[in-house]
Amino acid sequence: MAATSTRWLRPMLLSLVGVACLAASRVPRAAAVERRDGWPKVVDVPFAPSPMAAPFAVLGYRELGADLLWVRTIGYFGGDDDTADGVASLVEAVVALDPRFERAYDWGTRAVTLADHGVDQAVIGRVQRMLERGMREFPRSWKIHRLAADVLIQDVQPTDPAERQRNLARGAELLERSVRMPGSPPSLASTVAAELWSRLGRHERAIDSLHEMVLLTDDTRAQERLLDKLAKLKQETAADVSIALLDERRAFIDRWRRERPALPPTLYVLVGPRRGQFLAPHDLAVDRDLIGSDLAEPLEPLRD
Repeated sequence: MAATSTRWLRPMLLSLVGVACLAASRVPRAAAVERRDGWPKVVDVPFAPSPMAAPFAVLGYRELGADLLWVRTIGYFGGDDDTADGVASLVEAVVALDPRFERAYDWGTRAVTLADHGVDQAVIGRVQRMLERGMREFPRSWKIHRLAADVLIQDVQPTDPAERQRNLARGAELLERSVRMPGSPPSLASTVAAELWSRLGRHERAIDSLHEMVLLTDDTRAQERLLDKLAKLKQETAADVSIALLDERRAFIDRWRRERPALPPTLYVLVGPRRGQFLAPHDLAVDRDLIGSDLAEPLEPLRD
């Protein structure tokens, strides 16, 4: 009987000791986990060749290398620990391998500014340089121009007030340029540009910008927004401004369709009406009247 009790008692004691040890081990484990959570988070940055080394790293297969790096960019940006530096390095390598890949300038630079970690002014400067190159490669892309304006207006934060003023003026110019480009949808870009000019003290520039956009846009709702903003700047009623500008718009449309119907209206604003068959002397950029003026004295021939 005693042997039977001893036989059952020993496993029970061992089980109790095991449970006690397990409970005791959880206390330091919880403390260790809490301490580890307080450590700075280590984020792995993906490898991306520098723009100078990228063509050599892909052994000359530039488009293939750009495609593979672009797939890596999309996957990395979609993760939980993406950094602005990592996304920027990947996009810079893609642009170096394939400068005519428009999506890299549009989506890629936007992804840099939306990364989870490390979006600072140094990275924003890299975004600016990529967008400047994008505007050179795609001078008629309204998306790239508008994104470059957004970065200058919202993301770039210089400490010098004068530089800030220059950035706002440059951003307003890019917004105006993007609105005139083919395919640009009606948006608030025109009113934002006018607001920036007004804030910079260039009241007449703001009025001229809105005036031009009212003439160019066919969207009724966009016209209403532009007319309301223009009426506030001119300190007039929206009805008075609307009547005057809509009459001018009809005259502009008739003139455009009569003189240069093959051109889009935005380009007609820049090119202007057709010139005559012959060049008039007053069209030349000279500082004197060419008609009836004395001929210049002949120069003596050069001697050996």
